[in-house]
Parts: sequence; structure tokens; C-alpha cells
Amino acid sequence: MGRLDGKVTLVVGGGTGIGKAIAVGYAKEGAVGRAAGRSTAKLAQTLREIGRLGGDGTALQANVAILPDIDRLVGSVVDSHGRLDVLVNSVGVFLNPTIANTSDEDWDYVMNVQLKGVFFTIQRAAREMMRQQEGSITDLARVLGVRGKAGSCVYCAAKGGIINMTRALQ
Repeated sequence: MGRLDGKVTLVVGGGTGIGKAIAVGYAKEGAVGRAAGRSTAKLAQTLREIGRLGGDGTALQANVAILPDIDRLVGSVVDSHGRLDVLVNSVGVFLNPTIANTSDEDWDYVMNVQLKGVFFTIQRAAREMMRQQEGSITDLARVLGVRGKAGSCVYCAAKGGIINMTRALQ
């Protein structure tokens, strides 16, 4: 019996890195896990690891920079399980052009995934959690969102935005 038995979890960014580790860890603890991301190949690797542990997992391909993808993502979890107990936002895209070489396309790409995507995924999940009168949301960011790093202006701005957005959630 795991600490998350029966909990329905959604890890956005669950195909790689920390998000993958969280999705696998949640499954190990008995969660009904959903790993979401842009790459079906990477999500398939996450599911293989969950399966090796005997866990219950499903991959959901989505790009959180696109609002209909967020609606489909959260909606499919709720439609399948009647609830969403845990959301983890572990998304990140990294571009490091200098400020002089950053295009508006670079800016939009990073901000749409990291800030817009995280904000509206939280919003959609929070609506469900408020209806349920319970739930947990975790947003991941790096120390670069507080401290900054030369050559990573856009990324740092997005991560700083996630940190402060999370602090301001009500």
C-alpha cells in the first residue's frame, strides 16, 4: 500500500528529467498517474518505467502553450477518473540567446510554455480541485528564477514569473 493509493495525478513535463522522476515516483506510491508532455517517445519511456514497477500510468501528449491542449489534457483526466487530486507543473524550455539577439519569437516561445502554459494549467486544474474541495498543485522552478544567470534572460524571467505567480495563487 502506497502513500498515494487511488490518487489521480497529472505531471506536466512528465517525459523527461524531474517531471519523469516524479511521475514514476508517484506511480511507485500507488497513484493513478498521468504523464503529459510534447514528445510521445519520451512519454513512452516514462510509461515503460512505470509499467516495470507495476504502476498504473497513461501518457497524454499536449503542448501547454496551446489552450485547447490544456483543456483536453485536464478534461481527459477528469473524464477518465472523475477527479484530479495532484497537479505537478514541471515544464521548461531553455533558450539562451543574448538579450541583443533575443527575438520576439524566442520570447513568446519560452513565455507561452512556461508562464502562460503553467498559469492556465493551474487554472483548469484548480477549478476541478475547488469543485472537489481538495487537491494539491506544485510548480517547479529553478534557482535561476530568483538569482538569474548571464545569457539566460528569457528563461530566468519565465522561471521568476512562475515563482511569483505561485506565491500569489489564492
